[in-house]
Amino acid sequence: MTKNAKKSNGEMRREYDFSNGVRGKFFRLSESQKMIPLDADIIRHFQRRSRKEKKAYYLLINETLRRAMNYEKSGEGFTELLREMIADEVQRYSTQK
Repeated sequence: MTKNAKKSNGEMRREYDFSNGVRGKFFRLSESQKMIPLDADIIRHFQRRSRKEKKAYYLLINETLRRAMNYEKSGEGFTELLREMIADEVQRYSTQK
């Protein structure tokens, strides 16, 4: 080990100075990704489901939105979409107990 080298113990070194740093300066979303604000209750719902289904919550949100989109394209009514989604949730809930 050289004179100036240290073993990493997970702590910041004193010589790092981020006082003039700008948060997110180099962060860019790709063209296909957009950030949208979601209400906290929606996030909590999908996070709970993600723990049960062992799947990332953002994937579950995308799947749900994709189902709604496909129903919209197929011309089926929103009521039918809700019925199917509720039936899926009831079935999922009843099999977990």
